[in-house]
Amino acid sequence: MKKLILLLTLLLTFNLIAEAKTVRVALNPNTKRERIKIEDSTIFINLSNNKSYKISDTGTFTAKKLSSGEVRVGNIKSKKGVKIISRGYITINKKKYEGNILILPTKHRTIDVVEEIDLEKYLYGVLPYEMSASWKLEALKSQAVTARTYTLATMRDNRKINFDVYADTRSQVYGSSVNPANKVKRAVDETKGEVLTYKDKTFYTYYHGNCGGETSSPPWMKDTPKVLQGAKCRYDRHSPNYQWSRTFNNTEINKALKNLKVKGKIKDLRISDKDKSGRTTSLKIQTTNTTKYVSCNNFRIAIGASKLKSCKFTGVSKVSNGYMFVGKGYGHGAGLCQDGAHGMAMDGIKYKEILLNYYPGSKLIKI
Repeated sequence: MKKLILLLTLLLTFNLIAEAKTVRVALNPNTKRERIKIEDSTIFINLSNNKSYKISDTGTFTAKKLSSGEVRVGNIKSKKGVKIISRGYITINKKKYEGNILILPTKHRTIDVVEEIDLEKYLYGVLPYEMSASWKLEALKSQAVTARTYTLATMRDNRKINFDVYADTRSQVYGSSVNPANKVKRAVDETKGEVLTYKDKTFYTYYHGNCGGETSSPPWMKDTPKVLQGAKCRYDRHSPNYQWSRTFNNTEINKALKNLKVKGKIKDLRISDKDKSGRTTSLKIQTTNTTKYVSCNNFRIAIGASKLKSCKFTGVSKVSNGYMFVGKGYGHGAGLCQDGAHGMAMDGIKYKEILLNYYPGSKLIKI
């Protein structure tokens, strides 16, 4: 029996390692052209015939897709694209990158500009954009494990033709792996290869800014696994996002309703349903034309997710020429509460305990 368990563990670890070592990050997907600057000896590889072209000088090259369907980078033309490998940094949109750069054709008259980079180095460029680099090391470690796990789950379930993840909020925000802050580097390096699993595989380790005292199931998931069904949190109260209020005038609300394809002008807006964590799941909206029940998550996106911080409303009231929302938290409320993780770290709690608090029933393993 022990041998069988060991074999299963080895198989799980092997499968997780196989999921990814290199991440393909879409720096600028579906663009018409891109300017690429090299600073050192560089090799350009034509992916159609694998021919290599070495360039010793620095220089700037334009990448684009031709009417023939070929990609052109400098004087190199290729049906399948071009890979750029440099001894130095490659600059795109004023940012320096250390990974290989892929210029790949899309199905349209555009190209995908992709960085091919080691998973751990990729995390150097994610952490400071998803959590403050000035926060406690244990909080940053919890974010590193969360981001690593999320990346592997995304790559497993959502492989693109040309890339694995976006460099923005469609995946995780990624800047560049070049010159990470010391604390960021430590957080990634000291948790190297560590991921969370549930039922023997990685899962979507969602995270958000502030949970307002309790996390919840992701509002977009129908069958939520136990590991993401919510957890109590008492460590996020130090943040200004714990409690808030915001007033929207009727013009702003009508614009949001238009985005949601709800006809008419606002007449009344009130909470319809809530989940067990106290988050509003549905709003009843009455206009001059119709009455609709609208998902709160969709309404929040339509009016601006940075303006309406969360759907955990403690009250919605009609005011002069608009509506006032009073609530708690920032974000969708699922998974890791970043303010809570910071609070736990300030209280001396280690990252492993932080993770197991927000993902109950998960296992932390090293691949």
